[in-house]
Amino acid sequence: SFSGKYVMGDDYHKDRPYYYQYTATADTERRRLSSDNDTVYFIWFDETYRYWVINHYFTTNYEEWSLFCLDWKSYEPWNCVTWHIPNSMDTVTMSTTPKISDASTTNSEEDRHWLTWLIIGICVMSCCVGCMMLYKKRKNSKKQEYDFDHRGSHSAVHLGTPPEDKVD
Repeated sequence: SFSGKYVMGDDYHKDRPYYYQYTATADTERRRLSSDNDTVYFIWFDETYRYWVINHYFTTNYEEWSLFCLDWKSYEPWNCVTWHIPNSMDTVTMSTTPKISDASTTNSEEDRHWLTWLIIGICVMSCCVGCMMLYKKRKNSKKQEYDFDHRGSHSAVHLGTPPEDKVD
């Protein structure tokens, strides 16, 4: 039966990922073992014909395939709905249901936790930079410049004093 769960293999077949059918046992996941009643199926992309292929072993011989899909544009086979049987006009319609594993939800929670700390860090850093700029501005505004105009022995006039108020 082609029905079941498929998982991506650890290696590549001709520089493309392949998928194999698997079953869950008590605590581990394993590949199905070939027997008379239970055959493992692989899904891979065939570069020669540019088709997605389902078969119980890797081969480039078109006549030995179990099913193939003409959707050669997809990088993964899950968009294939209509699968063809070699040397036949018959087709098989399949639907796929993606399953999100518990590990991926844990990763997204960790990502959100990391993202929260990143946003808090950026806010704190922005506040520090703003405080430093405000401190520098206030420090510069307290430092007033004076120009002393010495006209006599005892006169000093602040720059900006109107001329009529100056004392000689």
